[in-house]
Amino acid sequence: MDACRATGNAVEFGGWQGSSTERIARRFATVLVVDAWQLGEEFLPAAAAYAVFCDRMAHRPNVARFRAWAHEFMPVYDGPLAFLHVDHDHGYDATRDAIRWGLDRALPGAVLAGHDYGHPDYPGVAGAVDELLPGRTVEGVVWWQRV
Repeated sequence: MDACRATGNAVEFGGWQGSSTERIARRFATVLVVDAWQLGEEFLPAAAAYAVFCDRMAHRPNVARFRAWAHEFMPVYDGPLAFLHVDHDHGYDATRDAIRWGLDRALPGAVLAGHDYGHPDYPGVAGAVDELLPGRTVEGVVWWQRV
């Protein structure tokens, strides 16, 4: 995240409990978080995760939340991006579509990033990232590339 510019909008696909959102919100004036808050029951009930997220963001007026799936949000938002964080539906198609969407809106020097690269349960993440961002950096399960 230190490699990111702090100007322009940030979009996060997959806010869940808001831990990554808090870090993003410290760097960007506007953060748009898109999450349906309907999955992930194996970790925490979705309603509880959403409550935690709302609690964490209560002091962050620069964070706007959208209870929607990323594929529902993508056709609606056409603004420029300085940062995109992809940590939602960990399938190949959803990751590919999010990266393509981000590339189409990325400001010069923007960063596209995501989570769960190389996770054995989510091979589609690495597949989409490798295909569309061959110059990406991977640190643990986090991937990113300045575009």
